[in-house]
Amino acid sequence: MRVNISYSVELEETPKAVSNIVFQSLEDLKIVEFKLENAIKKLKNDPEVSKVLNDIDFLRRDIAKIDIALMESVAILASYQKTVSEGFMPDAPFEEDQGEE
Repeated sequence: MRVNISYSVELEETPKAVSNIVFQSLEDLKIVEFKLENAIKKLKNDPEVSKVLNDIDFLRRDIAKIDIALMESVAILASYQKTVSEGFMPDAPFEEDQGEE
């Protein structure tokens, strides 16, 4: 079961936060690549398919998780880009009327 976990960052920190997510996806892809290469070697050396069947299925699931992380990154960056292009500016500090005239 997947759950959403959210946290907030300053608007200008958004690209950096997303880059961390994308970097983790890259690291996860490297692990998937390594495991997939091992599965290929197993198939070449031992035609016993059942030994590799579960490995490949788990790799599919790992790739799906990476895809979800990248999809979420796209959504975050699209929202960030829209916000910036609309000229969003943080609210100015509230100043009370001091009664000066």
